[in-house]
Amino acid sequence: SNQSMNCLQRRGSVTVSDIQDRDDCTEMMIPENCKGWVTGNRGSELRRVEQATGTFMFMALDKHGEERLLIFSNNPGSKTGDGGRAHAERMVNEMVQEKLRGDSRGRGRSDSRSRSRRRNSRRRSP
Repeated sequence: SNQSMNCLQRRGSVTVSDIQDRDDCTEMMIPENCKGWVTGNRGSELRRVEQATGTFMFMALDKHGEERLLIFSNNPGSKTGDGGRAHAERMVNEMVQEKLRGDSRGRGRSDSRSRSRRRNSRRRSP
């Protein structure tokens, strides 16, 4: 039921493996280095896209343990129209492109939105 979808926690690793049987869900793979950017601080960017498109979105693991973004709505949306899953997918793709462009220039929009960059803190070997 749709009700149970909305009860899923938005935090932590949720596994949702069988969305192939659903006709109200779009799956999106997000590059690893863009995930923090796309979700935003405490999910603020996903909430913004949800508001703009009338969708419900969260990151979830598939049965292989791969994390991807799930976009739920009964409205499939269209290539150019506002609202629905296609519109949400477009907005997310724009954020991914923006992040990748920023990275290639060597700076993001403002680092306050990105998670602490664990990769850059090099561990000293004992």
